[in-house]
Amino acid sequence: MRSYSRGPMRTELTAWIAAVLLAIVCAIACVAACNPPGPTVRDRLLGAIRGDAVIVAVADSRAATSPLGPPPTVAVLDGRLEGAVDLVRLGDRADELLVIVAEGDQTSIVLIEADRDGVVRGPHVSADPLATYCSTEFRGVELDHTDIVAAGAAGEELASLLQGWIRVLSACELAGIARHLLKTTVEYIKDRTQFGRPVGAFQSVKHLAASCAQRVILLENFCDAVTDDADDQQPSELALAAATLKANATEMARLVCEDALQMHGGIGFTYEHELHWHYKRALALGSWYGDERTLSTEIGRAVVTSCS
Repeated sequence: MRSYSRGPMRTELTAWIAAVLLAIVCAIACVAACNPPGPTVRDRLLGAIRGDAVIVAVADSRAATSPLGPPPTVAVLDGRLEGAVDLVRLGDRADELLVIVAEGDQTSIVLIEADRDGVVRGPHVSADPLATYCSTEFRGVELDHTDIVAAGAAGEELASLLQGWIRVLSACELAGIARHLLKTTVEYIKDRTQFGRPVGAFQSVKHLAASCAQRVILLENFCDAVTDDADDQQPSELALAAATLKANATEMARLVCEDALQMHGGIGFTYEHELHWHYKRALALGSWYGDERTLSTEIGRAVVTSCS
């Protein structure tokens, strides 16, 4: 099989950076949610906060939606974890699994070792070039009180906090993808010549490049605004801001990728060129915890509920 370079994306390094950042966010959120933090949960998550090689994957059935119907759920029955999560991002690399258990109106969050008896992880094929996924089953996984991070109202608040920050981080990464493609595309249209002049000198190409730059600048400013305000927001406010940011980031990054592909011309469609890796990454991140259509519905419902 022919081997292709993934260019400057440094696939393995970037995947580990993303995993560690997510682990740190999960750890800080969970430790903050435990009031006071339980020693077992705290000690198991401190490694991620310190930057040790501790990877925490979030097993949340709400992370991915399917047109085939509602996703499988996870429940606690007689002190045992039962159920499955179809899509766990970086789950195959994880040392710990942060499992969100939603039973009716009650939400609880438990932290278990990824290799604990009863946890079965299987491969899940994805076009995402920078992250691996797995399906995870929980077959009578024994739990005790030291595994519980939060439950009841605290569990729902923490689940909302985790979901919000995952959306914010995904949006920031989408902004980075858009910025990189804008930079490389501008360099390309300055260098590539046709009819004796750089293709970037043609008005139609200038308009495409200007539209890309506008989207990138708007998205970066939006990311800065949401992250700056996050510390002073209530969980419900952060959830709405994160959903709005993620919806905009998904659409803007996709449009930048498509315009970059258009401006690169034929070479942009080739497998050897790096552009398609960024495009696939943007599409994968776009659907993670909701794309623009799903999130627009969620935002509308939240606004209507708050006004009623």
